[in-house]
Amino acid sequence: MNPRNGRSDSRAEALEQVMALMRDNGRLTRRIFRRRMKAMELTGSEARALLYLGANPGIAQGRLAEIMEVQAIVLSRTVDRLGEAGFVERRLSETDRRLRLLYLTEEGKVLARRLNRMQDELDRGATANLSEEELRQLAVGLGRINQALREAE
Repeated sequence: MNPRNGRSDSRAEALEQVMALMRDNGRLTRRIFRRRMKAMELTGSEARALLYLGANPGIAQGRLAEIMEVQAIVLSRTVDRLGEAGFVERRLSETDRRLRLLYLTEEGKVLARRLNRMQDELDRGATANLSEEELRQLAVGLGRINQALREAE
């Protein structure tokens, strides 16, 4: 038993290893994704915005900033660049003229689908060495971790 945390040493070691691997996997995934975005001449922020907009057409610009956890002015600049490139358009809300709603253009939809395929390829490559059962068990465990983090938030 570890006197610092009241856990068995083997559990503490396993916990430390799992959490370190989760952080490292997240870092590696972001780095690979950014490198692929650079090849497409997109920033990570632009790619994330395109992906969110593909899944949430007509979202208010302020709400998208909240979801992406960026300041509104930062998102505004990102959307400006995407708009200038012909990927995104802003529309005033018909019900509340203060709201600017964001939509992908046809060209933006094509790019968002391409980004989704790229993300899917990255996910499949990262999990290729896991069996279906291992994937199921991992999903259960990560789901429990996710729930605990949401409850702690």
